[in-house]
Amino acid sequence: MKHYLLAVLALALMAFLPALTYAIDLNLLILKEIEQNRTYLKLDDSGSIRDKGARELAKSRLIRNLGTLILRTHEIGDDGVTALAESKFLTRLEKLDLFYNHVGVKGAQALAKSETLKNLKFLNLWGSQIGVQGAKALSESKTLIQLQYLNLAGNGIGSEGLKVLVQSPVLKNVETLVLGKNDIGDAGILAMAQSSYLSQLKTLDLAENKIGPEAIKYLSQSRGLGNLSVLYLQKNQIGNEGVKILAESGTFKKLTELDVQWNGIDDTGVKTLGVSKVLTNLKRLKLWGNDISEEGAKAINQSKTLTKVGNTIYPNQD
Repeated sequence: MKHYLLAVLALALMAFLPALTYAIDLNLLILKEIEQNRTYLKLDDSGSIRDKGARELAKSRLIRNLGTLILRTHEIGDDGVTALAESKFLTRLEKLDLFYNHVGVKGAQALAKSETLKNLKFLNLWGSQIGVQGAKALSESKTLIQLQYLNLAGNGIGSEGLKVLVQSPVLKNVETLVLGKNDIGDAGILAMAQSSYLSQLKTLDLAENKIGPEAIKYLSQSRGLGNLSVLYLQKNQIGNEGVKILAESGTFKKLTELDVQWNGIDDTGVKTLGVSKVLTNLKRLKLWGNDISEEGAKAINQSKTLTKVGNTIYPNQD
């Protein structure tokens, strides 16, 4: 019997040992990478930790003082994100960067319901898969109300997801909103323009969203977007008509950076920009990928109103 018990104990120890070894290895990695009095952790050169690593990370006491946690491209899915959202050691976290992981609806729901992440100000979910339902979950959060930066680019939220999101007080303190590659379309932009929760917004990224001049018209009529200083619209279809609205609407008078690359704009649109009395605060204007001649470039370079623009307007143009 004694030998039998020893054998059982040995087998149990052998089964437990790999998990213990993994936990020890992860904590050693944390100790190696953690910085700034254990308030900053960025795991870049460790390979993908996946859900297993995220679960172990969430259990480590070493993270109890973290203000910033950066886990970019780690193949973390819903289980790992849920573990982080429920960790009792992340109550001081203000910045969570989960760029290009595998966060889905369940992960978004866990983040939205998290009692741990009440102090979160920065959330990056670029390139995940939260979809419409994930956007809805975030919009219903009672804890993520301190957010100042939200990146949902490439998440397939569409116009329906944006409609629920922009009607949520979760966005009331957001200063940077990144929504590129979401197939938002003009209908989604209409909902955004009608939102009463975007008054703090300073940077808005709407790249690659299949929006046209009608969407720019909606934005121009918004009463809540007057504080915008940076607007990214690259790879849409706003054309000369959309550019004319940008150049003439007082909504955009605080813009210091405007990106309208690849938007079907030609010399007519650029000349409209060149005489704009609204966009006088612009310091950066990006126009690459449009049908602009040397004459069109001169309309900007020699503009009497866009005198603060400091970047090269178009390649090979002075």
